[in-house]
Amino acid sequence: MTDSVRCSQLGEVCEMPDFFTDENGVVHPLTGKKSKSGAVVALAAAGVIAVGGGAATGGAGAAVSAGSSTGSGAAQAIRARTKGSKDSARKGRHDEAWHRMSWKTVKRLAKQELRCGPYSYGEVQQFFVRNPCRSLDRMLVHVTDDGGNKLAVMVTWVRMPKTATAQGLRRLADEYGTGCVTPLPGAPKPTGQHYKSRRSGALVVIAEAEPVGGRPSREALDAATDIAVLFPPP
Repeated sequence: MTDSVRCSQLGEVCEMPDFFTDENGVVHPLTGKKSKSGAVVALAAAGVIAVGGGAATGGAGAAVSAGSSTGSGAAQAIRARTKGSKDSARKGRHDEAWHRMSWKTVKRLAKQELRCGPYSYGEVQQFFVRNPCRSLDRMLVHVTDDGGNKLAVMVTWVRMPKTATAQGLRRLADEYGTGCVTPLPGAPKPTGQHYKSRRSGALVVIAEAEPVGGRPSREALDAATDIAVLFPPP
């Protein structure tokens, strides 16, 4: 059974499976932000879905997969590296985490704020107006993989006054189209396709990844968020 998600400004609805099959016949789950109907915001194997003779592209209520899937052997290698990288990430060892993926950090920016409202948008911003945060940390990292492809990884740490408001924030931010915390200047516009979040008490962590050079694979972009979401707050 598939969920439906609006994929054109004309209000037409397209059906999407919650998995895709790569060129080697391997089935993978789709990842990314959820739509309010529960559909994952990513398109199937081809990366686009035809609508009215054209192709659905990114925008309100739609996203197009930017990364292509790697072969099964390369995907397995990424998964194997990710396990060790996660261990380093949990310990706050940023460069080590990327190095264990055979990736290199080429740029890192970080900034802390005491308010979240001015640095957010959409329904998430409205949430912060009603429920001010205690602190906001944002980080932007550019990494290159072993194929020379460049990824931008955006991480947000939001500390709320209490667990209940942190739960509400994560639940809202995880829905596609509800807004989020604004990335640092210089970051690409997040599509919600490669997105992970977690909560620990009153702390909410959100990680997103986007391609900024070459053609990083879907598996690499998802691995980047799997790793980055585990970094402890600065």
